[in-house]
Amino acid sequence: MDMDTCCIYFCTGLSTFGVMGLLFMGTLLKMHGEWFLGLTAEQAVPASTACYLGAMIYGVYLLVCGLRLKKLLKKNLEKLDEEEM
Repeated sequence: MDMDTCCIYFCTGLSTFGVMGLLFMGTLLKMHGEWFLGLTAEQAVPASTACYLGAMIYGVYLLVCGLRLKKLLKKNLEKLDEEEM
């Protein structure tokens, strides 16, 4: 496995957990769970908005990494098909 392949898998996995974690924290803050994260009620709304914004940024990154991963897998499948012939 070359470095590019490793990077694609790592970035895809990291982005997946980033999106899930930020959506969880944003939802928790929207549902008055600021006590769970040690925030005041006034800080909860901007913090939840920041979590959702961060999740969107990670989502775009996840999409780009996913497309690169799909391209890599297609390339590897084509290489395997050529080797079988």
